[in-house]
Formats: sequence, structure tokens, C-alpha cells
Amino acid sequence: MKLVPKTLNESLNFERGLDPKTSMQIGDAATPDRISESVNFERGIDPKKSIGIGLESPKRFHNIEEFTNHIIAALPLIFGGKIPEDILSRQEDGMLPNTYYGKIAWWLTENGFEMPNGDSDWEAGPANVSKEFSYWPTSIVERLEQILGEKRWARY
Repeated sequence: MKLVPKTLNESLNFERGLDPKTSMQIGDAATPDRISESVNFERGIDPKKSIGIGLESPKRFHNIEEFTNHIIAALPLIFGGKIPEDILSRQEDGMLPNTYYGKIAWWLTENGFEMPNGDSDWEAGPANVSKEFSYWPTSIVERLEQILGEKRWARY
């Protein structure tokens, strides 16, 4: 078995200071990232947040399903590492406990998340937000019930 190829194309023009992968258009350098080198990273700012990716990056949700999936994924982040065991408390009537609701609403507001219409008042009453997002905690509760495999309440 030979490790050296039979032919080697030596006609490529390598310039001092250029990455060989870039000049040959191979490897990761051949495919440009979403991220360009001109992105300005500042000390103390999370790189994911500055380039608009990750769970904490500001986002405008297009529909309630996208919102619900994002919040479910972010619950450990919102609550310091894990989802509270009593987030589906039987004492609340088909809703999130008020303290948890308030913490999620605060997190959404602080991180600049928006509803499809650009509204970012997550604690507004149902009359003041788009119909699909009127009762956003209910979609979270329903999705958590599916994930946990148990029903906590009768129909909402």
C-alpha cells in the first residue's frame, strides 16, 4: 500500500501568508461560514449572542410551535440548570405557576424576543397580543405534558 499518490499537481500557486486549504479550496476553508471575519466580537459579550445564534439571541418567533420548542429547550437555561420539578404543579389550573411564568416572561423581555407582529410585551393581557400568542403559557404546559408523558389537568 502506497501512501504517496502516483501524481502530484505542483502547478498550484501558493502565496506567502495564504492558508493552503483556502488556496486549494479544500476543507472547512473552502465553504464560507455564516460568520465572516469582519464580525466585531467585544470582550464580555457571548459570541453566540453577538452573531445572533443560540438560545439567548434575540429572535422574532413566526408561530406558537416555534416559540414553544424554543422555550422548552431554554427552560434549563432560564431556571439555572434544570427544569423545576413542580413546573406542572397540580395547584395551578392548567397554567404555569406564577413565579415560573414571571421568570419566563422576564427572560423573554430581557433577551429581546418578539411575537410575529413585533410585540415584545410578554406579560400583556390576551386582548393586547396576537391571537395565537394570547395564552402562550398553555402551549408550554401542553408540550411539557407530552414530553413528560402525563396529563395533569382536564381540558384547559
